[in-house]
Amino acid sequence: MRDSARDFSLRAPFCVASFPQAGPEAQAVHVTPSRAALALHADSCGIGGTYATLLDLVLSHSQQQLSGWRGESSPMAKKAIEAEAAVQPKTDTGLLVRICVAAWLVPGCGHLMLGRKGRALILFVSIIAMFLLGLAMQGEFFAMRSSSLLQRLGFLGQMCVGVAMPVAMFFGYPGGDQYFVSADYGTAFLVAAGMLNVLTVLDAYDIAQGRKS
Repeated sequence: MRDSARDFSLRAPFCVASFPQAGPEAQAVHVTPSRAALALHADSCGIGGTYATLLDLVLSHSQQQLSGWRGESSPMAKKAIEAEAAVQPKTDTGLLVRICVAAWLVPGCGHLMLGRKGRALILFVSIIAMFLLGLAMQGEFFAMRSSSLLQRLGFLGQMCVGVAMPVAMFFGYPGGDQYFVSADYGTAFLVAAGMLNVLTVLDAYDIAQGRKS
């Protein structure tokens, strides 16, 4: 393989194909001049001594391009990245905690605190409507005291909906009727409402961190 590459460099004096390490999805070829090949070609033309410095400059520039193609950052680029990271404002930890707690207790409240009123309204209506549909279908409230691991996990999922579950119990919801025709669907709606609220909390957290708009 090396002999073939050497023969190729002699036949094509101005370029030698270089194959950097790349994944199977990035089958790219970077072409860079070979100093030995360029020098051989220059000597054959009788201009080897005159263009020695020019060849070094060309090779140096080519190697810089190859380094950039491989993802090697220059010192100036690294300094620019560090300066940009230093300028980026950091969100107060206390504010993040308040936003996440508010988003958990009342769906959409975290987005409301961040000024995303439209998104807050959509999330609140969607999650609360799903929770109310679960109650209407006599969905079952799981208990943490249950011996079943699945029921304890279901309880945690339902509690993720926030204050809606304690409020329903306060106003006399009996916890569902497992023999009701749509009870299983109602239970699924209750758990799904809690899981959607978890995604709402994470979305509010990302917005507060500046990771998304």
